[in-house]
Amino acid sequence: MSFARLVWRLVRGQRGQNLIMLAVLIPAFFALIAGIVDVGLLLGERTAAQKDVDAAALAGAQQLPEDPGGAVADAIEWADRNGVQQDEMPHAPFTDSTCYSDMPGDDPALIDSITVDAEAAAGMWMGRFFDVFSVNVGAHAKACVGSPQSISEGLRPFEVVIKDSPCFEDTDGDGERDSPLFGSICPLDYGAGDSTHGQFGLVNLGDEADDPCSWQGAVGKDISEKIIYGTPALCRKDDPVYTAPGNKVGPDTFKGIRDLLALEPVCDGADENKIDDFEEIFGQPPSDQPLDIICQGSPRFIYVIVVEEMQESHPNPEPLEYFGGFYILGCTIDGAPPDSHDERMCDPGGPWGQRTFWGMFVRTKAPPNSSGGPLDPGGLRVISLVE
Repeated sequence: MSFARLVWRLVRGQRGQNLIMLAVLIPAFFALIAGIVDVGLLLGERTAAQKDVDAAALAGAQQLPEDPGGAVADAIEWADRNGVQQDEMPHAPFTDSTCYSDMPGDDPALIDSITVDAEAAAGMWMGRFFDVFSVNVGAHAKACVGSPQSISEGLRPFEVVIKDSPCFEDTDGDGERDSPLFGSICPLDYGAGDSTHGQFGLVNLGDEADDPCSWQGAVGKDISEKIIYGTPALCRKDDPVYTAPGNKVGPDTFKGIRDLLALEPVCDGADENKIDDFEEIFGQPPSDQPLDIICQGSPRFIYVIVVEEMQESHPNPEPLEYFGGFYILGCTIDGAPPDSHDERMCDPGGPWGQRTFWGMFVRTKAPPNSSGGPLDPGGLRVISLVE
């Protein structure tokens, strides 16, 4: 007798018991399927809610630390546009200073985080048999705003000096300049005719990725290349910064900026003037408010080093205070700021030592490879989700 016949006889002989087992197992099977569906509904609703609060927190963080009230309003507005009603929030979004600072949160300059919570109702299938038609699922997000503690690529070899530069203002009333004048035209670099100490605001940056940020001694590679492409070395706040000797870099400074601006247009819009205007990079006119970079890669927007003061002798380093974002307008020879497109490029036949390079500091995001930390006055921001 074959094995199949033997099994069939056994089954026939226990037909009544099999029917009982089927009567028990079929409902259990469907209950299991229904439970799996309910779990899927819960997870799907929670994932959607988490994405909404994450995006709302990031949207609000764009306003920090300058406008905590605006940050909360933006988070609520973003959530509302994406279907998260205010009654689905157990409490309003709130800001505090719990990311990089342990100081009390009533100082607006220290506000570095925004928290958004929401609850969403997930419909139940199996739960309806137990009079449970929906279950609330919660989502929580916290976004932190910090200043870059390091930049690993693309930093240009310009050193802007707080003590001597008209690019800065006194914001805390102590009589000392401390913060950039965002959106205001000021000199990035002076030629020899304006230099006080024989150094022209250029930093001797590393040539390779494993080099120190800055070093003492002779300029390595052609410094004009670093003006065009930036340094591959990692630079951190408080790193010692050595200025490059003026007699080594003067002609290369002009050559570097000339060749850097020759890479545009990258963002030229409808005016087709072959210049990456400020509005074409940032989407709006110059301002002291945070701006988004809507067109990446323009040679007119660069990242620079800020130091407290410049030593009279270039072998003496200064600690790197913070990083800044700078929009280059161009250069003039008479010392006056440029006021038209025609004056944005230097006259190649003019005396290089009398040129002044102009631009403005911009509040915006730090490069993607930056690490975040405590807020500083530089205006660059690193925004990240931490919860």
